[in-house]
Amino acid sequence: QGVFISSDGGVAIGDYVDKGPASSQVVERLRVGIAGRTLVALKGNHDAMMVAALRDPAKFAYWMSKGGDAALASYGGAPSSVPESHIAWLDRLPLMHVDAHRVYVHAGVVPVLPLEQQSEATLLTMRYPKGYGGGIGGRTLQAQQKTGQVIDLPVGQGKFRHDGPERDRCRVPEMAN
Repeated sequence: QGVFISSDGGVAIGDYVDKGPASSQVVERLRVGIAGRTLVALKGNHDAMMVAALRDPAKFAYWMSKGGDAALASYGGAPSSVPESHIAWLDRLPLMHVDAHRVYVHAGVVPVLPLEQQSEATLLTMRYPKGYGGGIGGRTLQAQQKTGQVIDLPVGQGKFRHDGPERDRCRVPEMAN
């Protein structure tokens, strides 16, 4: 999925599970990191779904319908075969990373809200219409769309329609004229 590399390390922007037959290997590799470099692994919505499903049986069927079957198969097929260390690692992943020039998230942000007011649902599931561009706080937004394509949203190329933090997932950006 989306990984941004720099000379001193990189940022991976989530969905390490449910995207193919090697979820367990991907999680183990990311847990180890990159020798001599900093790797920031952010949580994606599929990572959050896996943790929720393994901790709450009521959420298990939903996770299975969203690719959880492939992830579980990579661990041997039974929920009990997923190491607690993997579940805990996925659960601890941050939702956002900010450097001097960019804001990294799995899905998106509501540009009219300060970063510290972004909801977990927004950071994990926000979607933008094709062609939307924008940034936040003078930084470029790095996010991954539902299509799996990484997008680079330059600062200041759009405006956002928003009615409040509880409704941020329901609103879509509006293109500037």
